[in-house]
Parts: sequence; C-alpha cells; structure tokens
Amino acid sequence: MQFPKKLSNLLNRMEGYNQNTYKVMPLNADTVSAGKIISMRLPTNCLFDLSQFTMVFDLSTSNKSSGGTTHARFPNNLSSFIYRYEVLAGSQTISQGFNDYGTGRIIKNIVDGSSTHRESRSVINHEFVTPQATDKIEDDYGHDIHAAAEGSVKTKGNTYFIDDFLGLFELKKVLDLGALPEISIRITMANDNVLSGEDGCKWTMENVHFMCTTVGVDGVYEQIVERKIKEDKVIEIPFKQYYSISQRHSNSTRFSVSSQSVDRIFGVFRDSAYATIGLAVDYDGFAGYKLSKYNNFVSGTSKDLKTQYSINHILYPQYQASKVANLKLLKQASMKETNEVYSLRTFLNNQFIVPLTLCATPDTDNIDGFDSRNTASICELNTIDLVPETNKAFDSYILIETTSSLLIGAGKALEVRL
Repeated sequence: MQFPKKLSNLLNRMEGYNQNTYKVMPLNADTVSAGKIISMRLPTNCLFDLSQFTMVFDLSTSNKSSGGTTHARFPNNLSSFIYRYEVLAGSQTISQGFNDYGTGRIIKNIVDGSSTHRESRSVINHEFVTPQATDKIEDDYGHDIHAAAEGSVKTKGNTYFIDDFLGLFELKKVLDLGALPEISIRITMANDNVLSGEDGCKWTMENVHFMCTTVGVDGVYEQIVERKIKEDKVIEIPFKQYYSISQRHSNSTRFSVSSQSVDRIFGVFRDSAYATIGLAVDYDGFAGYKLSKYNNFVSGTSKDLKTQYSINHILYPQYQASKVANLKLLKQASMKETNEVYSLRTFLNNQFIVPLTLCATPDTDNIDGFDSRNTASICELNTIDLVPETNKAFDSYILIETTSSLLIGAGKALEVRL
C-alpha cells in the first residue's frame, strides 16, 4: 500500500528490525590467480541485503624475475580482475554473466558515475585513479597510488575489496532467500594482462572471502512475501542483465540480442594490442596520472570520426554523430547531472564511449526498453573515419544492458524471464 508523503511523519517507526554481517568463505580455495575460478554460496533462509555484498582479498603482484626492478601496476579499477561472474539458484542460471566483466564495470562507472569515486576518494578500495583529487593518496605501505613512475605500486599483499557488482546485486534491495533455491556465485578471474608493466608480471589474490549482510523484521517481511505469492501466484523482480561482444572492428561491428527490454548499448574502441601486458598510458589532461591500456577507450586520430547504430535497418541516431555529439549522447544516456567524464580531452583520448539509449529510464524499477524477443534483431555499430595510429588497428567492445525478471512462485519455484 502506498501512502502520500504528507502522512510520512506518521509512518517513520519500524519495530523489530535488526541486521548482521557474516564472513562467508569460498567453496574451493581462498587463493586464486589468473584464469582460476572461485565459488561461494549465499546464506539460506534469510533476508539478504543485496547492496552490501562484498568480495574481500589480499592482492599482490610479482615481477618477471626475482631480480627484476620493474613492478606491475594494478588496473585502475579492481573489478578488472574479474573476467566473468555467474549467479545460479539450484540448477538454474539467474545470470550467465558476460565476458570481460571489468571493462563493462568501468564503462558503467564512466556513464553513471561511482559513489566510491565521488564520496570516498581517500578510501583504498577499487578506485585507483582519481584525477580530480589533488592530495597524494597512499596505500598502507606508503606508496602513492597516483604516481606516474612504473614500479611505484607495491608488490606486497594488502587488503582491498569490490562491492559494486553489476547485475542482480545492483538492485540495492532486500531479497528473501528463503523463497528461492540456494544461490551460488561463480567468479572467473581475469588474465595477467589486466596489469600494467613488463611481460611476465603476475598477480595473486589471497585470503579471499565475502561479506554478506542479513536483516530481520520480526517475520513481517516474510509474511508479506507469502501473501503476495498467494494472491498474485508469482512475485516479479526486475533486475539488470548484461551481454558483451568483442571483436576486431573494421568500419562496422555486428551483433544481436534477444531480450524483453534492451535498455542501453555502449560501444568502445581499444588499441588491438590492449590485451598484451605493457606500460600504462597517460591520462590526457592530468599530468602524472596513468591508465591501464587494457581499459583505455580511444576515438582515433581523425577529428572527422562519425558513429551510428543500426537495429533492423533503423538508424540511431538519425544522423551520423560526431565525437562531441557522442559526449552529449552519453550525458543523455546517464540521465544524471554528473558522470565520470572529466574533460573533453579525457573523453576523446581515454573515455570515448558510443552510447545508445532505448529505454525511458535506466533504473530497475521499470521494464520499458526495446523488446527484441520476437524479431531477429540485427544490430550494428558503424563508424566513418575511425583512424588508428600507424600500423595499428582497433578492437571494439560492446556492452548491452537489458532488464530481466526474476519470477518467484510458491514452493521455491523460480523462472528467469530474459
């Protein structure tokens, strides 16, 4: 039941509420390296706060040889260490995940902004480059994480965390796990090439565990869920689902997607050698700041670049968009006053994203995007004058944001509507 805001002063008391946080260990091993898989299970028969799900770990790097002097640099966002993560309920897949997860996470940060970046610049978690910060920021070992020199980042393990997972955990809501089969998480780790440094650098995560927060409201919430299922037969919970495509780009990148709600599409271009370990690149416009070349999104050397999407031969937008036009379209896609585009220079040389908005609002409360289930949707990202540097080429990465539905019925019956 919804009440008008004028009555909110009569409804600001909740009795019997409590919450607690638990440490959950992985099922297989608490130490992982490049390409390994780590699995865990969420607590059962509880009210689970999706917004507080956190992966905690000690992270260290090693050089090409024990006598080497060049250290590896961490990627700018620690989500880059995740290549793919899947969410399963019993034997059914809720989210199959998407490849190169870390790149998708960085794209989302640029588009929608990151509360960590804006509010916690001095906290050492998963944001390592903050061009707007003027103070020197050190980790626990006294190393300046913004320093330009290679080898400035520590090699000894220190504790970090990731707490902004895409997909189901974007809901920022409480989920009754007692109404679902047991939920498990599978995380496939990225390769060593997400590091910056010399060939042969490696990374290792140790003491991996997860923080899970549960809440209690004296049985009231469970009763509401039970009554809702009895009355409506099913509870529908919309949540974000993502897909990605990566390929060599030659004037056009083609892809397809089938979903009840295709919300937004984001395309980026990277130097074709992005997946080989190399030195970090300059963060244009901010002297002394560095960026992992793995997640350096560029617009090429031609000022005349034009971009345009096509879905079933319908053009989006209805004209060929220039570089600057894409910056405006990106602001339109974020639907927020601010995002993480620092300047026009950084947008063109480090953060260039080609956006397409197909929904009324990008939040998870509404299913209002493009329904592509009944058609063989052929999509293209086309470019004109996307010119790389001499003897180089571009790879494209397309991130497709959709809204799926989690349908919960009686007896822990579960259906996922893509």
